[in-house]
Order: sequence, then C-alpha cells, then structure tokens
Amino acid sequence: MNNIAPKEDLARALNEQFSGAHAAFVVSYQGTKCEEMKTLRKKLRPAGATMSVIKNTITRRAVQGTTAEKLDALFVGPTAVIWAKDDPVTPAKVLSDFQKESETFKLKGGVVDGALVKPSDIEALAKLPSREELLSQLLALINAPATRLLQTINAPASSLVRTLEAWRHKIEEKGGN
Repeated sequence: MNNIAPKEDLARALNEQFSGAHAAFVVSYQGTKCEEMKTLRKKLRPAGATMSVIKNTITRRAVQGTTAEKLDALFVGPTAVIWAKDDPVTPAKVLSDFQKESETFKLKGGVVDGALVKPSDIEALAKLPSREELLSQLLALINAPATRLLQTINAPASSLVRTLEAWRHKIEEKGGN
C-alpha cells in the first residue's frame, strides 16, 4: 500500500489553499481542549476563515512556492493553520480574543498579503476596524458633502417656516385670529 500518494494530494490541496488565501495564521494549540477548538472553528466560520490541524511535514511541503513559504520555521510542535480568504482583520480579532480566553492557545505568526507578521502584528491587526466598519465610514464621508449641501439649500425655507410660526404664535398670544 502506497502512503505517499494521499499525502502528496493533501499537500497539493493545501498549497492551493495557501495560494488562494489573503492571510494564513499559525497557532500553537498544545493543551487546548477539543471542545475549545470546536468553539474556535465555529467562531472562525462567520469570519470567513477555516482552520486545519495538519502534520508539520505535510504543511512544510504545502507552503513551498507560495507566499506562506516564510512560515516554514513556525511549523514546530502541535500547530494549526487558519486561512482567511478575504478579510484578514475579522479572523485576527477572533484569534486574538480566543488567545485572551485560553492560557494554552498561542499565536505563532502568519502571512498577510505576502508579508510575514509576528504575533504582535496579528494583535495590532485585530484592533483595526473590520471591512464592513471601514466601508460604512467611507460611505459616511462620501455622503457628508451632499448632506451639508441639502441642509444649505433647505435653510432659507426652514428659516421662513420658523419665522411664520413665531409670527402666528405671537398673534395667538395677543388674542387675534
């Protein structure tokens, strides 16, 4: 029976995953309970990330020829890899929060858009606003001039209405019709 072929297929599939991801984070999970790891996986899914625990030798083979090749030195001991397909900030927040909750779970490093990042960089990334928050801030900035223009255009009409209302109120106080 040939045990090498399935391992090569797995390495090839992982290579594609490393190539297609915007970010890959490497963590040490030694001592972390299985239930905690399941919880982490559940939290990562909505964040657009997946996590796998793979033998280090296969992972080293899988990163060859990708931007994640820089992670080779981190594949020591019980290691898990988290891939972020789109937004690396949200998965970084999940990992950072999980690390704070667990004494045994440690960030080792990662690659974000081809750049090697240290655990402190992942923590800094986690503090950034998410993609959705940035888009809403951008939309608010784009809408601000239009809102101010509309207020300026409506100002004379609003002023006239307030003046007429004050005049009506003054006439009513005097007892007139």
